[in-house]
Amino acid sequence: MHLLLVEDNPADAYLVREALTPFLVQGTLELSTVASGEAALAFLQHHEPYRQPALPDLILLDINLLRISGMEVLLKIKQDTQLRLVPVMMLTSSGLEPEIAQCYELGASAFFIKPYGLEQFLHVVQLTVEFWSTNQFRTPQPK
Repeated sequence: MHLLLVEDNPADAYLVREALTPFLVQGTLELSTVASGEAALAFLQHHEPYRQPALPDLILLDINLLRISGMEVLLKIKQDTQLRLVPVMMLTSSGLEPEIAQCYELGASAFFIKPYGLEQFLHVVQLTVEFWSTNQFRTPQPK
């Protein structure tokens, strides 16, 4: 399973990597990380410097990114015929109902409020990856 993490907060990105360590060590997960909306779109559209051949099977996307927000990235993903089937899990520290509703309206697969405690944060990330990997979901690759 290939996961793309889009997170501009280095501390949160570090915590996600820590939570995924068991999967990475087992070799059941490949993790790619970018720190901006622009980089996420370049990665997904195979623009320089991202030339990976395959789409990720899951995207963890922070909403509060600078310049291009996570909502804008989600919208662009869901409007792109090559990308729209990739499941996107939105991450944020906010729990505002209008924000949650907008994420789902734009096509998000799930919305996660970043827990304040370290143990909770690690647990949420691990459960997310376990769910998608046990269901053996793979994003259809463009021809």
